[in-house]
Amino acid sequence: MSAPNEQALCTPSQWPKAIVEALQDYGINGLTVCNAIGMDHSQLSHADSIYLQDQVTDLWNAAAQESQDPLFGLKTGLKVQSTAYPSLGYALMASKNFLACCQRLFRFQNILAEGLILDLKAENDQHVLTLDIRPSTQPASQYAVDAMFSSLLNFIGWLTQSHVTPVKATLKRPAPNDTLAFQTFFQCPIEFSCSANALYFSPDQMRFPLATADETIAKIHDANIEKRLNKSVKGNVTSHVRNLIIQALQDGEPKLEQVASNLHLSSSTLKRRLAEEDINFKQLLDNTRCQLALSYLHNNQLSLAQISESLGFSEVSGFNRAFKRWKGVSPKQWQKDLPT
Repeated sequence: MSAPNEQALCTPSQWPKAIVEALQDYGINGLTVCNAIGMDHSQLSHADSIYLQDQVTDLWNAAAQESQDPLFGLKTGLKVQSTAYPSLGYALMASKNFLACCQRLFRFQNILAEGLILDLKAENDQHVLTLDIRPSTQPASQYAVDAMFSSLLNFIGWLTQSHVTPVKATLKRPAPNDTLAFQTFFQCPIEFSCSANALYFSPDQMRFPLATADETIAKIHDANIEKRLNKSVKGNVTSHVRNLIIQALQDGEPKLEQVASNLHLSSSTLKRRLAEEDINFKQLLDNTRCQLALSYLHNNQLSLAQISESLGFSEVSGFNRAFKRWKGVSPKQWQKDLPT
């Protein structure tokens, strides 16, 4: 039994535009690469344009192959500036300290891309900012994840005048041949082949005051972003619920009541809005777990126990049963049959 069909995820034009611009640094015509994968590049210069995430994934992979540079994602991320998202960028700049900035980033993450998954939590006297890209009909490109990190780190460095750098980072990706280059970008020790993409910061770093702080300006931009997000929620509740499910999975199987509360809706209202989009909460939870499982299984560094825990299953046996229901085979067999 396959997972229910869903609306495909979309990505703002800022990202494919950055890829095309990055290719120019290698002497490669990025528009030619767009043509090769069937992407319409006429809308790249329009800030409000969006592209299907799967098509942007194809562009990432094609561009990385053309550049022959394992650091292509990291370098491309530097081309996406905070000015690409004006209201959010100004709101982050006006936050009173770095913690307030991260909290706003978490709160308004859906402005950046539908597939982006950000979370912020306290853990063992540190604050952990996790980042990932939810798979659409195919897993997101590793280069896209690299770019998200370099763009974020570049912004943090500019915002804090390089006073705030991560204590450490963990990445799901296998270690590259040039780990020193990654450490130069991240400016901290990095652990590879981990269960989460995360940046760790100390409490003192989170309290770092921002020189551009202005709570009045921050609230003005907050209101503008809220208006935009409210229109989005009314238009596509499914996408917002899916993101909340992903954030909650690390703590176990999320409940409808919990997600409804996070959206400031009653359970009955959330049920009705999902029904209007031809899906229910159980189907959406099932589908989200299936999509994430397929993405995780592409990383042969993750054990089934780690994947099971990441999907909110209390036991590996529960994950095995669910996966057989989704795909008709065990997750181990599915992973074995993946093309090398």
